[in-house]
Amino acid sequence: MPKQPTPVELIGACVLTGAFCTSIYFAWRAGAYLALAVMVPLALLFLWGVADMLRQGARRPTAFERFEERLLERFILIVFGGGVAVALLYWAGYGALATLLVVIVAVAGLFSASKLRGRNETSAGYKRRVGYRDPAQQHDGDANER
Repeated sequence: MPKQPTPVELIGACVLTGAFCTSIYFAWRAGAYLALAVMVPLALLFLWGVADMLRQGARRPTAFERFEERLLERFILIVFGGGVAVALLYWAGYGALATLLVVIVAVAGLFSASKLRGRNETSAGYKRRVGYRDPAQQHDGDANER
């Protein structure tokens, strides 16, 4: 039996399915019928997957899943927020400061990306590499030390 999705996974699947269905509408309006022949069956598979996720219901994410989501959110915020800041500084005429900020954002983005899980990395290996400790185990360990 497949695992139940988290609310983040469920919302993400709904947003991606909606975006895909919107692109089908635009392909239909443009008369791209070959694209429609490929995209409509894919959209039906997406809708079937979302319906299956909704049928299973959502579960609370584990502490480790929340930890991974925060690392990904940090990376996205650094890259996109830094990119917007660089663009605004460059547009405002502060080219030298924007160039310095590009270097800072690149270093921060690469460091943050190095903390993300690799494709073939196991959960246990990833936890050791980033020094993750489960909050429940930390709390129990504090109680045992007393």
